[in-house]
Amino acid sequence: MSKKTVLLAVPDVGNEELEEIRKVLATGFLTEGVTTQEFEKVVAEYVGTKHAIAVTSCTTALHTVLECLNIK
Repeated sequence: MSKKTVLLAVPDVGNEELEEIRKVLATGFLTEGVTTQEFEKVVAEYVGTKHAIAVTSCTTALHTVLECLNIK
């Protein structure tokens, strides 16, 4: 019996995206480098706030919010 795979999401990544990925990887930083700082700045400006913090997952975001609100 052959093993079948159900694809939940097929990446739609072209050459432009791959080049940006290469640039990020070349910096040596995946989550805290210049690209992340630029992203945080753009998001903060877009939503009209002083600061924005990028995190690596929704779980981390929810945990951070609960900590900030002192919810145990």
